[in-house]
Amino acid sequence: MPEELRNLTTECRAQVEATLTAALLRPAALARADELEAGPLVELQQAAAAPLAAVAAAKEARDEEKQSIHNRLAEFYNSKRRKQPDDDEHPPANETPRLLELQRALSAAEMAASGPESKVRGLGYEIEALRAAPAADPAVLGVLREALKGA
Repeated sequence: MPEELRNLTTECRAQVEATLTAALLRPAALARADELEAGPLVELQQAAAAPLAAVAAAKEARDEEKQSIHNRLAEFYNSKRRKQPDDDEHPPANETPRLLELQRALSAAEMAASGPESKVRGLGYEIEALRAAPAADPAVLGVLREALKGA
């Protein structure tokens, strides 16, 4: 019986400690998350906006070039000349120098944006963690309140 009582006491202490910690730290964690969202996160998002816009523009240009190549290939293979036996024309290239240049530009833009983007993402994770701080267990707080009234 004493072993069970000791285990129960240890468990109760752990619950009380967790509840008091949550009751004291959660408001501070939520306030810090609000501060980070209002200041540093906005600044980091503004700093990352231009590099991310450059990535979007580079992707759009690359996708347009890919679509252009696709259209030329479709036109080539759908041509009536392809059905003639003396057709010796070669299809257009799948990769053009322009496409390769656009892919290099996209890679460079992604590298330039990776630093600011990772900072925004990291601060976002930190804010999420602060917002996920555990709330105090109301039942345990009620028991503690009653115990303190009686003391």
